[in-house]
Amino acid sequence: MNKFQKIESMPIATEIENKIIASICRDGSNIFKISEYVTQFDFYYEHNRDLFKLVCDLTDKLPVVDFEIIFSALLQKGNTELLKRLPELQKYYSHSLEFDCLILKEYSIRRNLIQHHKKSLSTALDTTNDVLELVSNDYSAIENISNEIQSVNSNNETLEIICKDISTKLYENKLYKKQFLTQFEKLNNVTGGFLDGDYICIGGRTSMGKSALVHSITHYGIQQNKRIAFFSYEMSTLQNTFRQVSIMTGIPLYKLRLLKNLTETEKEKVLAALSEIEKMKLHFIYSAGKPITDLIVRAKSLHSNYDLDLIIIDYIQRIHGAKNYSNEHAELTDISKRIKDLSANLGLPILVLSQVNREFRDRNNPLPTLSDLRGSGSIEEDSEIVIFVHRPARLLSDNERFNKYEQGVEDDCSLIIAKNKGGDTGSVKANFDSRRAYYLNGDTDNKLNFDEDKPKF
Repeated sequence: MNKFQKIESMPIATEIENKIIASICRDGSNIFKISEYVTQFDFYYEHNRDLFKLVCDLTDKLPVVDFEIIFSALLQKGNTELLKRLPELQKYYSHSLEFDCLILKEYSIRRNLIQHHKKSLSTALDTTNDVLELVSNDYSAIENISNEIQSVNSNNETLEIICKDISTKLYENKLYKKQFLTQFEKLNNVTGGFLDGDYICIGGRTSMGKSALVHSITHYGIQQNKRIAFFSYEMSTLQNTFRQVSIMTGIPLYKLRLLKNLTETEKEKVLAALSEIEKMKLHFIYSAGKPITDLIVRAKSLHSNYDLDLIIIDYIQRIHGAKNYSNEHAELTDISKRIKDLSANLGLPILVLSQVNREFRDRNNPLPTLSDLRGSGSIEEDSEIVIFVHRPARLLSDNERFNKYEQGVEDDCSLIIAKNKGGDTGSVKANFDSRRAYYLNGDTDNKLNFDEDKPKF
């Protein structure tokens, strides 16, 4: 068969469709059993889609729905076509409604793939279409189909199976979820670490040290043999590599960027660090100008090949959406929700950097709050944990900051836990080494600092 030959027919499960529709017409309460598996649009035949919608509408209004109720409703509407269907449907029975729904969903996904293939082929052959837009649309469509498959798989994971899994791991004294721990002991104690499926946001104003913080967390994680994918939308792979070299060697970043005036000892340190970085389970992906669909496809591929422990995104406001949006707020909302879905689907913690609004600097209290997250309230809504980076030294004059830098003095820093679905909020002390842009654990005390006059988040 020629690969460009027209597909004459679609895969259709006629008998399965009839069994499912007959089941919900016979007992309207069955609609609640199947709604987590299929939707109105998973049915191929229009009359079955119409009956599915009718049963949904009737069950919202009536305590009991059956063939007789449906017959009366259709008679009142004067829908003779669907009235003719009812006697035929009464001969169909589903002995395993859940299994039939899974088959129906599979056929629906196959049809979606075929339709996507035909549309992609048609648009690709049209040379007037922009190739980057074609690829972006293709990623987006495949992502939607992939999410449908994921939803089918997740629905198969029954509560009984989940409970047995938890019980087994509890008996074996194993963690139900893997923890990604940071070097900040108090942060780990309060949050429980970054768990599989967590969406963690790190916020802060420009030049507050957000990227330095995630590089510090990355360095610590690599030392614990963790596998990390670092998506950077601002700094190149070379710049990110220099940051890790600076952390490992203690050589200031400005000297590494120029690669000049290095002593022989420093050169040896750099070469040794580069040799170590080559062996690390660390993937830097420079993604400037790429859409969210590119991140999703690459992240799934990397996780499939390397079994990642953490994904880092620097930073969310630099990511392009997958389509045209009415405004920046709508675009960022869509991007945030896609990242949230990605973390859940992959079962991985995703650490996302975010800018904050500049207006907070004019307040009497300079500490950022959740409402300061820039561009969309969905970041606050979607995330399990929100941490703000606050360095009072950034409020000093340029001369004062330069003197501290030259003296190698560590800046006091607060990691403000503004949201934590798993526990308390508060602040964690840290120290910032500005010469190598590295965060150190600033407090060995296991208790958080809670102040009565601290702003409530």
